[in-house]
Formats: sequence, structure tokens, C-alpha cells
Amino acid sequence: MRAGVVIINLEDKYIDKHLRDAPVRFKKGCIKGWRKAGQIVRNDIRKLIKEPPKTGRKYASLPNRSSAPGESPAYQYGKLSKTTIYRAFGWNKMEVGYQEIYGLYLERGTSRMKPRPALSTAVSRTEGGVKIALGIEIRKELEKK
Repeated sequence: MRAGVVIINLEDKYIDKHLRDAPVRFKKGCIKGWRKAGQIVRNDIRKLIKEPPKTGRKYASLPNRSSAPGESPAYQYGKLSKTTIYRAFGWNKMEVGYQEIYGLYLERGTSRMKPRPALSTAVSRTEGGVKIALGIEIRKELEKK
């Protein structure tokens, strides 16, 4: 991923010290959990882009009303929504973001446009679901015989 990316990871001195030698099944469960978590975050980003009615300007050249500053980007042609991806890196890291560079501009804003965050909003909103998904997948792997 190159454009707008948020990296979610478990890299921490305490965690690394205690989990470096964790069982293979634990790490396998983490990888599966990160994949499930990525789906959760990606789906929430898509939901934020598509669902809430936007309150920005209505441009004649665009099919839908644009988003106002602070709102998630408006769904126009679906390109941003379709290029939202996630990827697990090993057992302790996941990336989620946009493949389109303009996703980064929307997320952070520019000198001429205030931010329209969906990625950071989705990561915050789904934190509980991500933790649950990780826990479920780890437990499943550890309970295998």
C-alpha cells in the first residue's frame, strides 16, 4: 500500500518481550484475527462513505451531494470505496488504507480543503470489534487439538 494507510500493530516493548516466544498457534490466530479485523475496518470505511447523507455542496457534475469538512467522503463513483484494502503483516501488524492517492488528501486535507476522514474514523469506531475478532481467532487456534 502506498497512498493513505493506517498501520495497526502490536509492536510494543512489553508485548514483544512477552510474546516473542509465543506458541505458533497463538501467532496463527493473530494472523487470522488481523484478517478478520481488516474486513471489519474496511467494511466500516465503505459504510461511512456510502451511507450517511452528506451536507456539502451539490455540484451539477457529480451524481451525489459532496461532503462537508469533517464528514466522511461522499460516495460519487465508488472508486475510493472499491480501493479500500487491508493486509496482515505477520502476527503483530495490519495495514488498512486506500490504494488511491486522493484518499490520503481526503483523509488529511490539503492547503485548499479541510479533511474528510473516513479511515481514522472507522479505525476508532471499530476498535472494540477488532479486539473481539482478534480474541476469537486466537482462542479458536489455541483450542484446536
